[in-house]
Amino acid sequence: MNTAEKIIIYQVFTRLFGNRNPRCTSNGSLAENGCGKMNDFTPQALKEIRKLGATHIWYTGVLAHATQTDYTKYGIEKNHPAVVKGKAGSPYAIRDYYDVDPDLAVNVRKRMGEFEALVERTHAAGLKMIIDFVPNHVARQYHSTAKPEGVRDLGEDDDTSMDFSPNNNFYYLPGQKLAGDVNLYDEQAGSYEEMPAKATGNNRFDAYPTPNDWYETVKLNYGVDFFHNTGCHFSPAPDTWHKMKDILLFWAGKGIDGFRCDMAEMVPCEFWGWAIPQVKAQYPELIFIAEVYNPNEYRNYLYNGHFDYLYDKVGLYDTLRAVIGGYASAVLLELDKTRNRKGKIITSMSLFLGGKNKYVLPENGDKPNYFEYNNGKFKCIFDTKATSRKIYFEGPVKGKKFVCDIDMDLFEDHESITIVTPFKKRGKFLPTRFFMTMKQNCMPAYGTVKLGDETLYTFKKEDTMCVLDWGRGVWPYRNVWYWGNGAKMVKGADGKEHMFGFEITWGIGCEDNATETCLFWDGKAHKIGSVDVETFPKGKYMQPWKFVSEDGRFNLTMTPYYDQLC
Repeated sequence: MNTAEKIIIYQVFTRLFGNRNPRCTSNGSLAENGCGKMNDFTPQALKEIRKLGATHIWYTGVLAHATQTDYTKYGIEKNHPAVVKGKAGSPYAIRDYYDVDPDLAVNVRKRMGEFEALVERTHAAGLKMIIDFVPNHVARQYHSTAKPEGVRDLGEDDDTSMDFSPNNNFYYLPGQKLAGDVNLYDEQAGSYEEMPAKATGNNRFDAYPTPNDWYETVKLNYGVDFFHNTGCHFSPAPDTWHKMKDILLFWAGKGIDGFRCDMAEMVPCEFWGWAIPQVKAQYPELIFIAEVYNPNEYRNYLYNGHFDYLYDKVGLYDTLRAVIGGYASAVLLELDKTRNRKGKIITSMSLFLGGKNKYVLPENGDKPNYFEYNNGKFKCIFDTKATSRKIYFEGPVKGKKFVCDIDMDLFEDHESITIVTPFKKRGKFLPTRFFMTMKQNCMPAYGTVKLGDETLYTFKKEDTMCVLDWGRGVWPYRNVWYWGNGAKMVKGADGKEHMFGFEITWGIGCEDNATETCLFWDGKAHKIGSVDVETFPKGKYMQPWKFVSEDGRFNLTMTPYYDQLC
């Protein structure tokens, strides 16, 4: 595959494209809300999509996923409603990797034939075809009825008495029944029973998922021991590797042209580096697109994982969602495109999108705003209210759930400091480089930090304060600065307790007109001028640092110390 060529992907939610039902009922059935079909992609429709400039069409939701629709008369087992999100189910909770979603077929018994005909019509229109590959998790009640003869099902040979084994396809909680905050009872179907419980798809390695977890899915085991921290068991290649490679080969054999790999970074990069070259040995023109949230992993998955492209989730995709949802300016599209010109990251897509974007960063530190980010592995919440702030973070640490939950009080007349300053180079202003910062100091804070069932820290507002530091800007490639901030209760000259805080900087941008150096007393900001910094002699890192303001109102000596070496 020549990744230097520009590809334009037209994404379509397959079940929505041809649905002519003008009215949809919340939580409605297939009969009530209707569903588009693969046959709705007529030669004319595909021709019009091609005329838009698209080179590829990405059919989202093609693989058979868990649903509450009853297809038992076609030999498809019925899913328990308690472990299916919505009547239609999630297209990323796959129940059979070797089957097509029956909702999309006019003739359910001939659904695979309708898919193969769709491949042919797509190619005839001059388009290439991409489908989703969902490698990280499957539906709770995964069972393939369409698998080729001789293929062993996922989990069919698992030793369920072991929480982890490289030979198992799933992770188990031996002796524990699936429970949690999820309602596992249905009036018609009764209680959903899972014993032993399997680990949940968003890396929840206990038996107690919540409604905010991917509770309808189970995590696939690629040989990483999350329970005992024994590392990665990749030699010999785990059984899951072989099964998933065979699934890729099955669909490649249907004539498709590429896979968009869902949550690719939740699967070890080593698997991709092992599987993709083997698949491409048989289908060299096939492309692989990775959904990767962490920019620090981009290079790893491109070069070690052998992906052709990255599905730029944190850049273009989120930007498009923000623009379409009315939460950001279309100017950001040009900025995003400029940022991604180098490398093999996809920078141009036509998408059908909808729904409120919950991954838009707050505009500023004062405006009420709720921000939530959840990639299944890590969850972060920042909630801005008129008189308070909340920071919440959770993620896995050494096989346990790490949670930081902190609340902060902000008084009505509380003052902050906000400045915008340009940068200089050789005495000249740089018109394209600037820095904006906002500091909210002396905020009483309270909450906990926990690791599993252990509480590591407890914070009380009587003796804990925090500062929120907001920043936006375009920085020079090289810059050196000093920064410090502190806050605590101190006894004043009047013998009373007062809130005191300071913000000191040196070297951030051009300080000719403004600095962010400031003192805070009982919530009031007192601006002071620039600060001279007398730092340590070269190599004497533990020597005192001295900060003196030009007006003499501020004279601070800081003596470094450390409590551990990292």
